[in-house]
Amino acid sequence: MELAWVLALLLVLAGAGYMYLQQQEEAKKQALKLQKEKEELARQQFHALNSKKPKGKAKKKVDVTAKLKKKSQEAAAKDAGEEHESLLHVLKGHKYGITAAAYSPNGRFLATASSDRSIRLYFRETLKDKNPKVHQINMEYDHATAMSFSSDGRSLVRISLVFEFVELH
Repeated sequence: MELAWVLALLLVLAGAGYMYLQQQEEAKKQALKLQKEKEELARQQFHALNSKKPKGKAKKKVDVTAKLKKKSQEAAAKDAGEEHESLLHVLKGHKYGITAAAYSPNGRFLATASSDRSIRLYFRETLKDKNPKVHQINMEYDHATAMSFSSDGRSLVRISLVFEFVELH
């Protein structure tokens, strides 16, 4: 007889557990449905706000790289007129700003890196010439953020932070 009561109690508890799980599943479905409705409403509001055409004149599109290039050229022209007494050479050739520079320990090379994704390796002996000897290394994906020569000056290490790698040239 006691076994029958235990079995009946066990069935009641199992039924209550099953009902509880069914309620939880239904609540999850309702929450998911509500979340989808909110997302759809937000998407509709976003498109409604962005599809409105501005009244009046349309804004002129500005080429940012052209502005930066123009500013750097103006700064270079200004600096050319005001030479400092200890200025030895002005190195030109990169399209955009310099991101790193390194001078070799043996004094033969000067390397500059730019956001135009190139490294220019200048030979110091030819810097006084009208057309100094320059070797250019082009990078595929990213610009160098730091450079350093080896102690003998024969190798150049460059570091790129965006793709997080180090290359040896």
